[in-house]
Amino acid sequence: MKTKKMEIKQYIETSVENAVDKIIKNLKEDLIDFDTCKMKILELDNLSMVGIDSDNVEEVITQEIK
Repeated sequence: MKTKKMEIKQYIETSVENAVDKIIKNLKEDLIDFDTCKMKILELDNLSMVGIDSDNVEEVITQEIK
């Protein structure tokens, strides 16, 4: 059985992943450019919970737009 703490952690991770996906979708649709995409992702709270940081954000974006 999941504990409340695990449920909260999962909720936060899912929320961050969804926010990143939405930003990358805007890039794919040419609504924003690469640098804006990168900046918006790095502004998200709890980004470290999904393993994204300033050192690998460009790699994450590039992988997602392939």
